[in-house]
Amino acid sequence: GLATDSGVSASPDGRSVAFRLSNVYPGARSGRATVYLVHAGQRQARVIYRHRLGPTGCAMGGNLRWHGDALLYDSVDGELVLFERGAAARNLRSFAARLPHRVSGERIYANWASDYR
Repeated sequence: GLATDSGVSASPDGRSVAFRLSNVYPGARSGRATVYLVHAGQRQARVIYRHRLGPTGCAMGGNLRWHGDALLYDSVDGELVLFERGAAARNLRSFAARLPHRVSGERIYANWASDYR
């Protein structure tokens, strides 16, 4: 079955909420994840992104982080996507893969610079 495995993330203005549902479990070789968004006054969440999950090992889940009305999503399998109001979702996985790595196979985690004061 589907379960929320990444928590719920409210926008800074408190008018939007994002969450992820997936069918992944610790040790799964694959699965599917769907990111949803619901705005104040809406009765139903809207799908904003779906993807196939790769191997997760013992870790699972992802992160949803807001900066204004922009949302950054990363998943334990390396998926990295930026959502901005009025724009198509931007998958940043290939960009992240081209960044310098200190160790082969190192995973890139993304955060907003404003998360570090």
